[in-house]
Amino acid sequence: MLRCRLLGCFVVATLLGSATAARAEDEPAEEETTSYRQYTLTADLVGISLLAGGGLMEGDDGRDTDASQALYTVGTMTALFATPAIHLIRGHGTRALGSLGMRAGLATLGALIAVSANSDCHSSLNGDLFCELDYMGYGILGGLVVASALDAALLTDEKVEHATWAPQVAATRDGVRVGATWLW
Repeated sequence: MLRCRLLGCFVVATLLGSATAARAEDEPAEEETTSYRQYTLTADLVGISLLAGGGLMEGDDGRDTDASQALYTVGTMTALFATPAIHLIRGHGTRALGSLGMRAGLATLGALIAVSANSDCHSSLNGDLFCELDYMGYGILGGLVVASALDAALLTDEKVEHATWAPQVAATRDGVRVGATWLW
């Protein structure tokens, strides 16, 4: 009677093991991916909205107010560091560094383009000393929007790792042990 139970456990474990192996051979080798793009886009939307809000809170003469300076500061910090922090929390350190570098680089490039686009402002009648800097905020904002789109499109996919199981049968002095092991 005991031998039948042992033989039955062995047969069941063998069938389960072969079924698992057959299923693994039939599955395509394609990797399954998931995305956390919704989190990065939400963080970027908050940062960019704060920057736009800072622009709306400027005074009538275009000068910064206390409210606009606060919104610019918090918006800039959010737009520069929130998404790289999300990458870092998810365990992607190189993506975090790449995201931060891309954001800083594209914001700087946008600022330079905006300043150069307004380089002929001295020939106007008002002749402000630093009038080239008037559109720098628009350039920074544009660079951060482009960086957000590139980041979401290129850096937010990650592989899904599925857990599989394998049956185990072990002969002991007291009989047979049957179990399963989870493989990650």
